[in-house]
Amino acid sequence: HEFPIKTAKLLDLGMELKGIAVILLVGITLETEKKVAIRVQLHPADGETYLPPYLKLSLLSEEEAILQEVQSRSHDNYIQLKRFKSPAGKSFSIQLSFGNANIKENFVFYPALSSDNHE
Repeated sequence: HEFPIKTAKLLDLGMELKGIAVILLVGITLETEKKVAIRVQLHPADGETYLPPYLKLSLLSEEEAILQEVQSRSHDNYIQLKRFKSPAGKSFSIQLSFGNANIKENFVFYPALSSDNHE
């Protein structure tokens, strides 16, 4: 069984990034009780067709090591990281960088606990 859970987050990169607004889409699929598959995409917001070039989308480990990274070119409608798997409860971070400015978002996904597991 697959249990797709979708979450979307609007990130406004704000003044330091010259008012660029982007949407970070994180799609999560629960593969087993202990593992999730994750796809991360970055789309332009505010009716823009393209992302600005040289915008970097990075996946960081708990130790902040760069696991994968992709950079937009001119005329990219969106960019995405390769689909990756994460043990439930293990955190990772998504970082957006543009010039010398960056934003980091931390994520941890916990599958729903079964009803007999009250804490």
